[in-house]
Amino acid sequence: MFESTTSEITRNAMQIAHEERAIAFRQFWAWMLNRFNEPALRTTQASAT
Repeated sequence: MFESTTSEITRNAMQIAHEERAIAFRQFWAWMLNRFNEPALRTTQASAT
């Protein structure tokens, strides 16, 4: 009984850590894409006008 609860807690902790890592990864990529897209958007807007 104790072993099953310990493994369950470990599994839950691992899942939470994985979700937090996935969120951080998505936020990082959104930030990276925004950094790369900003100059491109400025050049396209300048050429459009």
